[in-house]
Amino acid sequence: MGTSVYTSLLIKDFKRKAGNIKALRKDLRDLARVVMDMEKEQAALLTVIQSREPDFLPSSVKPISTAPKVLGLPWNRLSSLVQEAIKNSENQGMLKREITNYVIINGPVSAENRRAFTIINRCVLDCLRRLRKKGILSSTCFDRNEAGQLWTFASTK
Repeated sequence: MGTSVYTSLLIKDFKRKAGNIKALRKDLRDLARVVMDMEKEQAALLTVIQSREPDFLPSSVKPISTAPKVLGLPWNRLSSLVQEAIKNSENQGMLKREITNYVIINGPVSAENRRAFTIINRCVLDCLRRLRKKGILSSTCFDRNEAGQLWTFASTK
């Protein structure tokens, strides 16, 4: 007796999840290498700084959080692409993933792998937050997470 259709679908789903886990572990290993290299660079900088200024305490320094730049796309171009996407939308606002897709299609960037898409997605989110903080955009939350926000212009002047 062969396997049932339901069992074969479960096996197929299991294989797909195993493949996703394998890809994510590879990405995680790559990111861990990048972090370790950056920590070595930071330790070298700390050595140089402490040789010149012995009273320097690394714990007293507030880190500057940075978001990666979108693969060669200037920040002002990203802002204009985001605003252009919302302006050209037919409905009352756009989701973040729709804006990200618009940036990838209409901007001079390419998301050739998952990591590049993640970087672009993160930069679009940072740009949306920055534009909301400036009062240019507003968001309406219809879901509990950030993916469920509709982004629109703050005022229609």
